[in-house]
Amino acid sequence: MSTLAAPRYDLHEVLDRLEALQVFPDVAVRIHEVVKDSQSTLEDMEKAMSMDPALAARLLKVANSSFYGLNRSVPTVRRAVQLLGFFATRDLAMALAVGSMGRRSTLTGRAVWEHSVIAGIAARRVVDFRTRLDASQAFIGGLLHDIGVIMMLTLVGEPYEVLVKSTRLDGDRLTRAERSRFGFDHAALGGACLRRWELPEPICDGVEHHHVEQQPGPRLLGNQLRPLLRMAAHIAHAMNRVRSAPELAMHVLEHESNQFMGLQEREALSLARMLGQDRSEVRLYL
Repeated sequence: MSTLAAPRYDLHEVLDRLEALQVFPDVAVRIHEVVKDSQSTLEDMEKAMSMDPALAARLLKVANSSFYGLNRSVPTVRRAVQLLGFFATRDLAMALAVGSMGRRSTLTGRAVWEHSVIAGIAARRVVDFRTRLDASQAFIGGLLHDIGVIMMLTLVGEPYEVLVKSTRLDGDRLTRAERSRFGFDHAALGGACLRRWELPEPICDGVEHHHVEQQPGPRLLGNQLRPLLRMAAHIAHAMNRVRSAPELAMHVLEHESNQFMGLQEREALSLARMLGQDRSEVRLYL
């Protein structure tokens, strides 16, 4: 039976129900509490991470990956926290905890998380060409851009999964269907969830607006993560269809968000080749 049975819902009521059901892993809640407490120590964070050895192991794999770019060995959680910092560790742990929710759910949930991982990697790689953007926020924003889908799968269950399948995971079609059915979409829910968990506002805002097509005209005020996450999600979908780096580069260049990212042909081709090499990194998050 669906937890939500009425045709339309109040977004804040949904957030309250998610909290009441305690859908988020205990370790992520504890890590969040540690970061909020100004008296917390490195040992407190290490103890919080040790609540979930599997999550700690995945965090170390990611921190040691060539993609994450620390350029040094990270043998322990303590060392990871030292190098990443409390807040970056919190953000990464939150994202990996969301991934564990996706992996434990349906095939659709697992597919959504794999898509999110690819989007996170794509967002981070774009920053290699546009260094004015925050690499960590780009990466975490990509990983979390579809957190609303995973939350809705957890809360609503099969009726929502049917809706997702009917749109073939096309984000823009899905948001239209969600607004018609529920009164809000997964991007709005995702942004609201992340605000409750007090993640950086650029990430929350970027997640909330990643399905909003940015219009030509003045530069975006404040948050370049909006078009970046929209582009990253598009790249992640395209990578399931294209056969070559030049074809993927064309998808990047032709996407409307590139008017804000400003990638040139040579840059787009280099990005596409990087992403082809990065495919082996995806398994670290699954």
